[in-house]
Amino acid sequence: MLFAGSMATRLDADRWGELDILEVAPVDLPASGVPSSALWGCGRCGDDHRLADGSVVKVRSHLGVADQIVCARCAAVARRRCVGVRSSRVLLVDDDNEHRDVLRRTLEDAGVAEVVGYVRPGRQALVETERLRPDTVVLDLAEPRVVGLELLSELPDKVRVIVISGRPRTRQRCRQRRPGTTVLADDRAGRKRLLTLLDEAR
Repeated sequence: MLFAGSMATRLDADRWGELDILEVAPVDLPASGVPSSALWGCGRCGDDHRLADGSVVKVRSHLGVADQIVCARCAAVARRRCVGVRSSRVLLVDDDNEHRDVLRRTLEDAGVAEVVGYVRPGRQALVETERLRPDTVVLDLAEPRVVGLELLSELPDKVRVIVISGRPRTRQRCRQRRPGTTVLADDRAGRKRLLTLLDEAR
């Protein structure tokens, strides 16, 4: 059993895709001296969770080896990586933090994707696409704003792009801007279809 204690390294979720996962183990509560009911911020997603429900993930980056205390959801992602189970690498592009977090949880709970990063629509999305090299970019566009439509045109052809929008007009403009792009409605059927597409791509 591992315990990272106060020395646990906190890494932004958008760096997770760059790490090698070496080991996943339970938190050693007796060694920590911390009550099992204590809340702890996940070292990957930032969500608060009971320390007793968390795991310690040993990761390796260009800076060396470190431990992260993570929630059960992120531990499951790490275990799949650790044993070589293939998941689609997804970059989420969304300017609504709450909606983005819900979508991340949906994808990772289903086990069909690993969200390697998230960013707002704009030039930074192109930078992150080049840096993280995702299999799929999921672009959430609530409104047909120019910045989102321009991004759609500029993303590399080799990257699969899936657009989610609750507005029919936006979905139509996305299809016109990047022919062949998968465009889904922001509803239960659309989310189910997204899970199916990512599962098929693994």
